[in-house]
Amino acid sequence: MILSISSIALELHADLAADSPYSRALERDLPRRLARLSPWGRFCRPVKLLLVDNSIELKLLAPRASLLDLRGLAWNDAVWLLRPERWPAPPDPGEWVTLVLHELAHILWFQRSTSPERAPAYAPTWFREGLAVVAAEGLPPATGRRYLADDAVESAAYSDDAGIADLGGVVYAVAAQLFAAWWQQHGTRPYASLCRELRAGRGFSAAFLLACEVDDRAFVAAEAARWRAEARTQ
Repeated sequence: MILSISSIALELHADLAADSPYSRALERDLPRRLARLSPWGRFCRPVKLLLVDNSIELKLLAPRASLLDLRGLAWNDAVWLLRPERWPAPPDPGEWVTLVLHELAHILWFQRSTSPERAPAYAPTWFREGLAVVAAEGLPPATGRRYLADDAVESAAYSDDAGIADLGGVVYAVAAQLFAAWWQQHGTRPYASLCRELRAGRGFSAAFLLACEVDDRAFVAAEAARWRAEARTQ
């Protein structure tokens, strides 16, 4: 099954039945929801969408060992998803399409920020997962910052897999708020510049500094301080 959408050629390599609610949701909802990715560019190459039968198989596909209970994985030009019927609690079709969109946002980032001859560019958790959450679910409400102000924002922002496994949803909430703040303060041109610098082979921190004229950790620390100040006045 190949879904040809204006912004992407999505090749579905799976045996989802045509009358499956998940197959219908992909065909019905994904083209419309893909418009959410447009601020961050267009796909350069087709993307393969593949299903696996168990979480162990999904972990084995990961480029690095993962401690997370994975439902989806994006790497290079492919997305692997745990077959929805194999989730501990099967998702509703809309939730599943949200996961597909989240993983496609990672692929878009890889394609925009990495030359084909290089491995996908590293980005810290707050930027990588923040972009994917915002793309799939929209900008988070600013009021959510007050509930995160007491958390270790800086630690969550740069969490590795062990940190994500420990902190859980807090990491994704922090990432979404930080990415939303960065996007609102900087926007399209610094994003494009950041992608160019990464494609040229610079590390994330050096590319971020050139593109945004601020150190990425200084940006995160300033946002964390702002959230704490906001929480004290509310």
